[in-house]
Amino acid sequence: MDNFDTERKQAEILRILNRKKNPTGARVIARTLEKSGFFIGERGVRYYLRLLDDKKLTKNKGYLGRVITKKGREELQNTAVYDRVGFVMSKIESLAYKTTFNPDKMEGKIIINLSYIDKDDSSMVMDKIKEVFIAGLAVSPYVRIFDEKEEFEGQIIPAGQMGIATTCSITLDGILMNKGISTDPKYGGIVQVQNGKSVRFTDVISYKGSTIDPLEVFMTRDMTAVNDVLKTGSGKILVNLREIPAVAKEQTERLFNKLKEIDFSAVIEVGEINRSILSLPVGNGRVGVAIVGGINALAAVEELGIKTKTNAISTIMDINKMRKIV
Repeated sequence: MDNFDTERKQAEILRILNRKKNPTGARVIARTLEKSGFFIGERGVRYYLRLLDDKKLTKNKGYLGRVITKKGREELQNTAVYDRVGFVMSKIESLAYKTTFNPDKMEGKIIINLSYIDKDDSSMVMDKIKEVFIAGLAVSPYVRIFDEKEEFEGQIIPAGQMGIATTCSITLDGILMNKGISTDPKYGGIVQVQNGKSVRFTDVISYKGSTIDPLEVFMTRDMTAVNDVLKTGSGKILVNLREIPAVAKEQTERLFNKLKEIDFSAVIEVGEINRSILSLPVGNGRVGVAIVGGINALAAVEELGIKTKTNAISTIMDINKMRKIV
């Protein structure tokens, strides 16, 4: 378990205790953590509480539970966890609403991720992106390339760099919304792949309460193994999970089949009604939908030691301004 993972879970526990007026036990903390996408159980919570006690960030009140200390509150402020306000969900809702892509006419606006790379790395980067697209580990093969000093939405691509716009997976939420199907993005995370089959989520972050895209977090912390999947069929990829109403399951599957015909083949699995998907629970009357992350290609590039600056869920773009590269 890496330091980032440990620190993130400790910070979430501190945030929970900071909201409580009275001492809180491990069981309550564990249940609250699950709502934010942390499934570590009571035993795991007790382990992290002991670590927090040792740091004097929490205080043990015996059978009553733990309370956060003054030092613990200062730690929250220092790590900026205290001020999480769900910025990502607001952005998702806004951009999904602005999505106008019509798969029948192949026109309209989609949501993009925008990445910056050094021009010297462009050949290797584009080869890797194509490889990821061919393997079906990206949303679609449509991209747009921005050259150095080219302007896009008021931003100038820096000298010596190039910009790459790729299709964001939240585009599919926008398409579903346009068909009258409501979606509820739940988690972004890491999915373990074995012999070409997605098995389970190994780590997730809830979209609710996050200030940046969870997939972006996992990518920057070197937690993926996309190239291993490309080489051996086993590894770890970025995936996000949303829920849809059970009554919309058949309509959603028909729409995804149509999208696959135009190479929008990002769907890993449409689950069963009221059934968990990739080891994550789903609400009553709901169906889980797992979709590959749009930045898997850039994660594969980062794994090669090539640095990128990637802004997931960046903005919208007319698909006619993009080109199909594979």
